[in-house]
Amino acid sequence: MKVGIVLGSVRDGRAGEAVANWVAKGAAGREATYELIDLKAFDVPLLTTNTHPMRAKKSYDDERVQAWSDAIDACDAYIFVTPEYNHGVPGALKNAVDSLGQE
Repeated sequence: MKVGIVLGSVRDGRAGEAVANWVAKGAAGREATYELIDLKAFDVPLLTTNTHPMRAKKSYDDERVQAWSDAIDACDAYIFVTPEYNHGVPGALKNAVDSLGQE
């Protein structure tokens, strides 16, 4: 089983990076494989494509969305490390999740 540790903040100076690394370190050596997936590294654009993500069938127009899709689709489970903004997830994480379809 492959577990993605998704760092859901893209802000400079974010505290979540240290937390995500701590989670990854604590998970190391367990039965599953763990991979840190840093949302900031993908630079997912705002959802502007004419093709609805559910109709894209995991084949996206933007290479950044495709890379994000491939990273997420390669995992069987996820741990999300994310700050809370206004009682919800950060906009960048919401946009990134909304950019995907069948993953």
